[in-house]
Amino acid sequence: MPAALEAARVSLASLPVIDISDLTSSNPDARRAVGARLRAACLDKGFFYIKNHGIRDSLAASVFSEAAAFFALPAEQKAQLDKAHSNANRGYEPLQGQTLEPGTPPDLKEGYYIGPEHRPDDPRVIAGLFNHGANQWPAQRPNFRPLMQAYLDAMLELGERMMRGIALSLELPEDYFAGFCRDAMGTLRLLHYPPQPAQAKPGQKGCGAHTDFGGLTLLRQDDAGGLQVWDQASDGWIHADPLPGTYVVNLGDMIARWTNDRYRSTVHRVVNTSGRERYSVPFFYTATSGTRWSAYRPASRRERARNTRRSRSKRICARCIGAPIKAETRCALARVLLPRGTSCIRKIGKSGDLSDDEIAACFRRFGLAHPLCWSRRTGIRCGKSRLSDRLASGRRRAFSPRRGSTSSFNRAAAPPTS
Repeated sequence: MPAALEAARVSLASLPVIDISDLTSSNPDARRAVGARLRAACLDKGFFYIKNHGIRDSLAASVFSEAAAFFALPAEQKAQLDKAHSNANRGYEPLQGQTLEPGTPPDLKEGYYIGPEHRPDDPRVIAGLFNHGANQWPAQRPNFRPLMQAYLDAMLELGERMMRGIALSLELPEDYFAGFCRDAMGTLRLLHYPPQPAQAKPGQKGCGAHTDFGGLTLLRQDDAGGLQVWDQASDGWIHADPLPGTYVVNLGDMIARWTNDRYRSTVHRVVNTSGRERYSVPFFYTATSGTRWSAYRPASRRERARNTRRSRSKRICARCIGAPIKAETRCALARVLLPRGTSCIRKIGKSGDLSDDEIAACFRRFGLAHPLCWSRRTGIRCGKSRLSDRLASGRRRAFSPRRGSTSSFNRAAAPPTS
């Protein structure tokens, strides 16, 4: 396997595993103690595991069994449920039907989207709101629908409970997010990853590097492994190995926006090197449709300075690069050491023009793609043919946050889908 797709193994004891059973305790001090542990995990690695969450292992096992049975159906039967037939983004997504890391080959996975049911006469359906409508259900699997609906209901309740924990972690009233969790959007996604091919295309993975755009992602995974998370402390990828009976929790871009980047959305990817089929079931918890997302309090001067510093000198778009790059860290493009406070793009411009082939070689070494866009918010798009011109010009604006925004560059380029 290429070195760029490898990740470090860390001691399971060093990974944050949080017992959230006390979130339902009648003792407010016990609930606040869980909030404090959540805060420490969010500020440290940005992802964590939760246990004693109330989801029965037998229910989760049945979901995995039914998912495997569905993906084993003939291709023509699965194609009848293609989500292209749905106005609500529900149904089957074929193998290599999504590319989360721009410029890379399509992701080596197939999936199935499920959400809360909405009747055709629902005003939100009539208005064509995103992710609102009816599900598609496989007639060949009669137990599929009731099982997935029961699991979805349980996960919606868990998502709301976790948002109470996030509020406590921010030292806010426990019900701070209550209005945003009322009739919240939630998406259940069944995923199947074939083994990583020995001769995969350059940069091809089970799932490309990205952050999730929503609030919280609660991931249940089988024992095959393959989830990799970018660790800020070590400046590299680490394995988020499966722990029986737990969920991996990723913070999404909405949480980062809401907290003025105090909590950061988690860059992650999947490389299935187990040599066998991998199954996972992520649940994406997002606020009520129409919610206005803004920071829970104005950014302080220190936070504004920190976010600007991150966007200019410590980060390159996580979708394009696949990982943040800090000052004084070897640059993935020019392979130079950056002095503190110098942005990658200006340093590359000063170090001389780089041909597209030289840039491509640097990216391939890290298993990454050409940066197809720096930021949708700034409107700057760098295609392969003009990338060297952009770099040579030393345009600092490509790494600056949107004027008037405290958002980090990583979130500005959040993917449209998770």
